[in-house]
Amino acid sequence: VNECTGWTEVGSLFLKADRRKGGAGRLLSQSRYMLIGAQPELFADSVLAELRGVFTPDGACPFWDHVAHKFFPMEFDHADRMTGSTDKQFILDLAPRHPIYVELLPEPARAVIGKVHPQGVPAMALLESEGFRPNGLIDIFDAGPTVECEVKNIRSVRRSQKLAVLVGEPIGGHTYLICNTRFEQYRACYGNIRVDLDKHEAIIPPKMAA
Repeated sequence: VNECTGWTEVGSLFLKADRRKGGAGRLLSQSRYMLIGAQPELFADSVLAELRGVFTPDGACPFWDHVAHKFFPMEFDHADRMTGSTDKQFILDLAPRHPIYVELLPEPARAVIGKVHPQGVPAMALLESEGFRPNGLIDIFDAGPTVECEVKNIRSVRRSQKLAVLVGEPIGGHTYLICNTRFEQYRACYGNIRVDLDKHEAIIPPKMAA
């Protein structure tokens, strides 16, 4: 199906192994939603994310090997590259026109439908904490699940506020995620801030302001 055409999609995050500590992955993930909240007119009302499907330890993909490869006569990596570098017309051209009965598929293929790759479990947890839920769609290549959420229901968007910024010492402050509202020079960071909702302002330290 192509019912998600035009939606905003959040893609993969790549973080060096020695940086995957102290909540950096969560910071990167949430900073994207903060940008959506800061510039909502640039994004669709619904957001989706596709999670990687199951692969065996030797790199094989059961769903691709037993199902998808029969319709796409190429290597998985080649098909995956084409998905990101073309308009995806080749999928419409080659995909089956009629439903595939799951009960007729080999057990290795059935077992992985809608399942997340073990390395994708933390990403799934982050998405769920933001309000994303599976929508019943799976990837045509690896059978990984698709999750979706309306922008207005994304936790980091829903709980964000636009405040005036003052530079100073945030005495008595608390830890927040903060971002600017520029698209081309977007910045987000995490640290101690003092928020005064009555005055609609936030006091941030000089280093954060810089």
